[in-house]
Formats: sequence, structure tokens, C-alpha cells
Amino acid sequence: MSQFLKDYVKVKKHNFRVGVKRARLSRNCYLFLAPYAIIFTMFYILPVVVSIVFGFTYYNILEAPRFVGLQNYISLFLEDDIFLMAIKNTFMIAIITGPLGYLGSFLFAWLINELPRWVRSVAVVVFYAPSIAGNCYVIFSVFFRGDAYGY
Repeated sequence: MSQFLKDYVKVKKHNFRVGVKRARLSRNCYLFLAPYAIIFTMFYILPVVVSIVFGFTYYNILEAPRFVGLQNYISLFLEDDIFLMAIKNTFMIAIITGPLGYLGSFLFAWLINELPRWVRSVAVVVFYAPSIAGNCYVIFSVFFRGDAYGY
């Protein structure tokens, strides 16, 4: 049995290496990925990097950015009352809604599962129909709209 596993692992490693080599040799896949990678970098990665850099500088639109180190973050945590209230509110919402939401969802699913079949069907329709109705409205309004573009 152990010889079989050794041979199997050896074959899997060989197949993985062959696949990696083929991917490296195939330049077409990188050409197809290039537009997505460029757009992703421009609109997701670059703004995050620039905002991190600006976080450590004093930036005024009329002057060049000036490096101030951690001074912005020190003043944010020690002097800004609105930010501290927002942090407190965020943690309170996370502490209350996180566990209570999971517990409530679990109890509701368990309760629905324990009901008789016809009551369960009615409860599922009553509780899930409002969340589905909005999506159905949007989809069918786009389908049946009279203009050429659908929006």
C-alpha cells in the first residue's frame, strides 16, 4: 500500500510540474489575463497603495505632499472625537449584530425545520418572499422595459 501511495504522489508531482511548465510556456493565457490584471491594478491596488502613502503625509492640494510619519494617526486616535465615536459605534454594532444574527438565524432555521410540512411551507414563503420579490422586480422590469438598452 505504501508503495502505491509513493508512486501516486510521484505521478501527481510530475503532473503538477508538467502543468506549470505548460502554463509558463503558453503566453496566450497571460494575454487574456492582461486586461483584467491592468484594470484590477488601476482601480483596486493602486488606490489602496496611494491612500496608504497619503496616510503618512500632510497633503494639501496647493502644496506638494510632506511626510509627517505617524502624526496623522496619532492625532486621529487622540484628538478626533468623531472618529472615536465612529469606532465605538462600529464595535458595538459588530458585537451585537454578529453573534445575535448568527444565533437568530440558526434558531429560525431550526424552528422552521421542526414545524409540520404545511406550516413550514407557509413560514418559508412569508419570510423569504420579501427578499426575493425585490430581485424579481428588478430582473423582470429590465426584461419587459420597452427601450432598446433595457435600462
